[in-house]
Amino acid sequence: MDIPVELDDVLQEIMRRWDIPGLAVGIVKGGETAYCRCFGVQSLQTMAPVTPDTIFCTASVSKCFTACAVMQLVEAGLVSLDEPLVDFLPDFTMADSRVGDITLRQMLCHTSGIPDLTEHEYDRLMTFPETDDAALERFVNSLSPRRLSAAPGERFLYSNLAYNVLGYVVAFLSGMTFEGYMHEYILYPAGMAESTFFYPIIPPERLAVPHLRLPLMTVTPHYPYHRADAPSSFLHATLADMCAWITTSLKQDVILSPSSYAVMWTPAVSHGVPPFYE
Repeated sequence: MDIPVELDDVLQEIMRRWDIPGLAVGIVKGGETAYCRCFGVQSLQTMAPVTPDTIFCTASVSKCFTACAVMQLVEAGLVSLDEPLVDFLPDFTMADSRVGDITLRQMLCHTSGIPDLTEHEYDRLMTFPETDDAALERFVNSLSPRRLSAAPGERFLYSNLAYNVLGYVVAFLSGMTFEGYMHEYILYPAGMAESTFFYPIIPPERLAVPHLRLPLMTVTPHYPYHRADAPSSFLHATLADMCAWITTSLKQDVILSPSSYAVMWTPAVSHGVPPFYE
């Protein structure tokens, strides 16, 4: 694949049309980074330029990394994709007898029936952030009064909550913090030494901050972060590191075996054209 010379112009036009403060784009070809461009600024307050070392929150792309960690546990024989979650996490409870039927595969594929936070609940979670080591465990325990939104395996239902529980499975079975495990066994081996799931250690001068249209573009007053939501939403990564991640994934022999990638990359559920939240 040749990189078209017009790509810079196309990206700049996209930024102009959508009023995007900053953008970083990389393309990997043949195991090498063939295109690496940065545009605009990290923040309209500081006007610091976006560079290949700027750290972005990757939001739900984080789930791909958490899934890889779970597959490492599978390869180590610590968990099985099709045995009940409660076999590996015996203290996990919800106000629903069907919780005992939930499997890790269903959670990974968003068919577990575990609900998601409402917009109001999510806003409240971000309004009262927690950063201590026990935040994820407390959050998982707080799910006990909830009921499932569907029977396990019944239908596709996107769930950040399920991925946060998966992150707790990683921490519980490894005896490490989730962030510590991800750094040692996923990010560092993948060549992503500048990336982290732990927001408090990020140098502020390197962070691309979120913006809002109110209707004029402005920096979000409070950076949205809660440590309990890290497995589903808070990988912070640089463009250079994300290009390294692509290379690692295509090699299929660094952090996982080819057979695990085959499982992960096989379509598991048809979700049609669901509503926005799914």
